[in-house]
Amino acid sequence: MGVDLGQAQDPTAVVVVETEVKTRVWRDEWHEGPRTKPESVEHRVRHAERLPLQLPYPEQVAHVRGLLLSPELPAKDTELVVDMTGVGRPVFDLFEVEGLKPVGVVITGGLEEVRDGLRVHRVPKILLVSRLQAAMHSGELKFAVGLAEERALRQEFSEFRMRAKVSGRLTFGAREGRHDDLILALAVAVWRAQRHMRGPEFGQSRLLGV
Repeated sequence: MGVDLGQAQDPTAVVVVETEVKTRVWRDEWHEGPRTKPESVEHRVRHAERLPLQLPYPEQVAHVRGLLLSPELPAKDTELVVDMTGVGRPVFDLFEVEGLKPVGVVITGGLEEVRDGLRVHRVPKILLVSRLQAAMHSGELKFAVGLAEERALRQEFSEFRMRAKVSGRLTFGAREGRHDDLILALAVAVWRAQRHMRGPEFGQSRLLGV
């Protein structure tokens, strides 16, 4: 579950992604134990919503907690990923107090991903967006039938722009006056799923609620 936090000017966005990795398993005489190779990956957007503007943060946390406890989500496999770039540590800590064990993402303008503490990562925006765009163009990203915010998500995709600053650094973002909250919530969810795929458990056929 990816959450991009907002309140006064930009709404908080919540996106739930189910990732499935299918692999081929075989044995050969040159290696001990089974060998695996990924054959296909799908990131399925199951839920997307924007919360009302100016909704107090404790109420936002309670809403997210309710979604995580929903019987539609596998509790032991569902991970909460929070974009804490704008609001910072205090709101992230509210999720901690509720026992939700969030993974925090601080979006940066750099080029290198850095772990900052036990469950906080500093992740370049160019990495988040480029991987999401690659998943979209390759067909790995799917939208559930009847998804309420699918149109808004696709519109945010179409309005996302890359800009070059005078310094030569590339930046990504929505056009002035437009929102990119749903895209960022989706991006941190897919980023986390892909981190799992690159981890030691990669190679097993499994569903990852993100």
